Amino acid sequence: MVTLRGFALSGKMHAGKTTAARWLCGRLDPERAVGALLSFKQPLADFAAAIDVRPGTDDYRRVMQALGTALHAELPGWTARSLERRAAELPALARAEAEGIPLIVFVDDLRTREEAEWARRRGLILVRLECPLQVLRKRSPDPDTFDKRVSAWTETALDEWRGWDATVDTSGSLAATRRKLRALVSTYTGAWRWAA
Repeated sequence: MVTLRGFALSGKMHAGKTTAARWLCGRLDPERAVGALLSFKQPLADFAAAIDVRPGTDDYRRVMQALGTALHAELPGWTARSLERRAAELPALARAEAEGIPLIVFVDDLRTREEAEWARRRGLILVRLECPLQVLRKRSPDPDTFDKRVSAWTETALDEWRGWDATVDTSGSLAATRRKLRALVSTYTGAWRWAA
């Protein structure tokens, strides 16, 4: 089993999970740590692409939610098994091992308690990105269907869960959110240096 260090992010749609994970990963000093992104949704996104469903469309969201719902019902534990396999195959892992520097992973989309518990067992720091619904609705490319989409089980499964190591309010400006994220990650990483 691959040793993982890093952060697992959760939050509602448009809270900034993927944006935050990509930004944090790209800010690590490459001489002191190797960053890598992992996503529970990637196998679902690959399937959607294979059937020519474009990201950002209503069809894409419906396919992702329907497939995720079916897989969680029929194949309990599939997300953790998938992520374990993909973590072991990360090109960044080989580089980190070869150079003797830490691999820091950023998981951008915890959706279920099972996923959160997997991340906890693997030693990841669990971070909830919080943002009021009215702000998320404004960020939505389709505000007319936002209320229906945000009430799907994939958006609400962790609403009442209290196992977070930290929460970050993402309702402000991008610059303010980045400052909060950088401070949070620095709290946990200490010696890991950031790129200029």
